[in-house]
Amino acid sequence: DSLLNLEYASNAEFIPLSNGSGTASVYIIPKEYDEEIIARALEEVKTRIEPVVSPSLYIEYIIPKIKRIVLHLHVETKDGDMNLIRSNITDSLKEYINAIPPGEHLEVGEISRIGINTPGVSYFQVLQMFVDGREEKETKILQTLDSKFILDEEIIWS
Repeated sequence: DSLLNLEYASNAEFIPLSNGSGTASVYIIPKEYDEEIIARALEEVKTRIEPVVSPSLYIEYIIPKIKRIVLHLHVETKDGDMNLIRSNITDSLKEYINAIPPGEHLEVGEISRIGINTPGVSYFQVLQMFVDGREEKETKILQTLDSKFILDEEIIWS
């Protein structure tokens, strides 16, 4: 509970026994990835967690490495405003991808569902997905503890 409502981090998750007995890890997602905010988020989490855990516990604080997600998408509409549709899809995809917690998957099927369920869309297809500049062939990618998926602002539209 001490890791709720943080000022500099959007999420901090305490994971006990991460490296064996007497250890734990805290996965910290700062609200912004600039050095000052990262340092403040780290200090805020340490300040909140130290009074509530055993002093003999070894805690590793992890700021995840960003994995940029770039999507190549195809969308069609019969009677909608294409710019508005693309903007709505981008906002929904950003909300979905940026909020994937550790241990969960980024799924191409969910991206497709978001696209096709956007008002005004008559056809939607995910053509390609790139993770850190490499094309991904899998339809489900695990969000690991040491990395964080972030949707790149530039979606490639066809």
